[in-house]
Amino acid sequence: MRLADPSARPEIDALADGLHQLALAATAGAARLRAGGDPADVVDQIGAVLEPAYLATVEACRSYGRAGGSPAPATALPAVTGAELPGLFVLWRHRDLTGQSGTGVVLFGLSFPGGPVVTRWRGVTTGIYQLGVWNSVDEVVAVHGHHGATDVVWLFNPPA
Repeated sequence: MRLADPSARPEIDALADGLHQLALAATAGAARLRAGGDPADVVDQIGAVLEPAYLATVEACRSYGRAGGSPAPATALPAVTGAELPGLFVLWRHRDLTGQSGTGVVLFGLSFPGGPVVTRWRGVTTGIYQLGVWNSVDEVVAVHGHHGATDVVWLFNPPA
């Protein structure tokens, strides 16, 4: 663990604020869903907070490096754009045709732009938290969609 240089305090505070915004958005979204909120509305509201909070956090990290917290990289990389961020989704199962996974959110997924998809089973009913790597979200749905009994719900950065 590295202690922060006191001269970098504004950058550290900006980083902490960005992380706090992310945590608040996630907590508020979970509360709205538990209270019966419409998942699509909740996803839109959280997505509106997540991307700017993430980008502010990235900028705070860069500023911290310029303020002496860590050395600047030899080759400065361009800023991360929203289009580069992976999409976060869940599989929402309406009917459990096999009696294994239950209904509701059964799987978490991360879809990289133009590339692979990583999934992880929620494992609530089975205790299995298996990871999978796929070529596309369509491939995940073809295997685990239960013939229309499951929807993909995008939580952040859905594909264009």
